Amino acid sequence: MVEQIQIQTQIVVYSLIPTGEKEIQLQKNILFFSNRHKSYSRIDFVLISEQLMPLVQSIEIKHMTMSDPHAYICQLSSTDPSRTSTRWRFNLTLLENEDFCKQFEKEIVEFIMINKQSVLKDDRYLWDAIKGFIRINAQTFTSQMKKINLNKIKDLESSISKTELHQQTNYTEETAKTLSRTKMELNLILTQMAEAKTHRVNRNKYIYGECLSRILANKLKSVSHVTNIASIVSETGDIISDPKLINQSFSDFYKKLYTSDDNSSDLDKDTYLDNLNLTTLTNEESLALEAPFTLEELRQALTRMNKGKSPGIDGIQPEVYLKFWQS
Repeated sequence: MVEQIQIQTQIVVYSLIPTGEKEIQLQKNILFFSNRHKSYSRIDFVLISEQLMPLVQSIEIKHMTMSDPHAYICQLSSTDPSRTSTRWRFNLTLLENEDFCKQFEKEIVEFIMINKQSVLKDDRYLWDAIKGFIRINAQTFTSQMKKINLNKIKDLESSISKTELHQQTNYTEETAKTLSRTKMELNLILTQMAEAKTHRVNRNKYIYGECLSRILANKLKSVSHVTNIASIVSETGDIISDPKLINQSFSDFYKKLYTSDDNSSDLDKDTYLDNLNLTTLTNEESLALEAPFTLEELRQALTRMNKGKSPGIDGIQPEVYLKFWQS
């Protein structure tokens, strides 16, 4: 009775309301297993601030793989309309997936062989097509892998629930070991998904967080409108405000600044250069410089590039090309 009075007092003082009471009444398998007592108990309710209640999207009971109690998950909506979608970038963890690497090596070879026979002779179109293939292939495989993992999670959670229900009425050590193995398998999948989401959170923190480089960029962006030159004073003392005349004044100024005052003739210049003992390239060296890049030169350039850095606008890091270089 005293504990009930204390809970009611806290609810009034902090303006808290219970969440998910209906869900808890409907779900009789909301359990907490005690290893010590070999028994189960239920969670009655969880309190939440009244201001946050309209933001509640869903309430779920999830299995925990590394602890005994179940997870009571209350999902809130916290969308920020000011944020824009980030650029796509290749997920480097796919390079550690053997299934992805095998299918990618096979399909990229087929793709290149088919498109090399295209009527388009410009290799730039083929190069852009290859980068587009890399992106689509990675996105398709990631989507398929996500669906497989979600279905597997669903099956494992269902198996865990059935096993726990059986344990409530007939507890055995053998069934407890089976339950532990199932949880470990579920934990492996959830850990991989958590690592991917952590990587995404860190990336969003860099993009939207108040890091020093971003603060400077926002500051420069905010003052960019005051850096325009509204008017200048000409050499005659007149004030010029017309943008075209301002640009012409700058052009004339720098043209005059960098115009040479040397009045030497072309013959004098040639005579001066002929008397200089300058190192020149041989014909073989000239041909070598004008020759197309070799695959070995490209590979060495890729090897010298910094790894783990932000990719360009295509979102493909040098690690991807090095991984499948021999393909």
